[in-house]
Amino acid sequence: MPPPKIKVVFRYWPDLLILRFCRQFSVDGIRLVVPGQARCRAGLLKNKVATALHLIKTHTPKYYARVQQFIPNILICGAHPSQAVYISDLKLCEISFEFALAEGTTAGQMAMTLVHEATHGYLQSRGVVYEEDRRAQIERICVRAEIAFASRLPQAGELVPAARQRLEYGPEYWTNASFIKRQAEFAAKVGIPRFLIRLLQRIQSRRGGNGHKQKITPSAVLTSDAAMSVRNQGGPQGPPSRS
Repeated sequence: MPPPKIKVVFRYWPDLLILRFCRQFSVDGIRLVVPGQARCRAGLLKNKVATALHLIKTHTPKYYARVQQFIPNILICGAHPSQAVYISDLKLCEISFEFALAEGTTAGQMAMTLVHEATHGYLQSRGVVYEEDRRAQIERICVRAEIAFASRLPQAGELVPAARQRLEYGPEYWTNASFIKRQAEFAAKVGIPRFLIRLLQRIQSRRGGNGHKQKITPSAVLTSDAAMSVRNQGGPQGPPSRS
């Protein structure tokens, strides 16, 4: 990974520190970083990611090449209102620890998430900017990539219908206001103080609602009810299934 620019260092210094100093593995040339986890859990996550990558490589070499090019860094860290986000400046896919470790999260679902995030990277490389008025279209493209991949798997009957439901989300689901609302709901559910939530909301409103606007694209956003389902049922949930 080449030395990042000064602006990138200031914006993403926590991620860069984690990538530099925390426990990491190499999975077929892709760097997997799993901070703050016991060795057994870290090994479990490594195996799940390795299996997911093997599925992509075996069934859709085109998408595997995309994963290698656009997400050579995978970070499994913390709890997020999304299952995963893509950080283009770092060519990084950051996956929620809850989603990754949940027993209900299969290697197929993990692989679909990686395909989705790699497609975000591909689109951005083609000059497609993740602006508010284009998000619904961009997300549908990424979900269709998931479906194209999942359709080749033996468990396609379980994976494809849930993905197709996410094609029905309208533009209002991807607005800045919707992002901020879901993030606030998730923060309140996990116990973040209200004053801090209000502060974060003001910051995000100034930035365009979606964190660092064009730099981070969220995938599989979880509502507060869905976040509770992950903890209680051990699997990825969303409105109506995985969003």
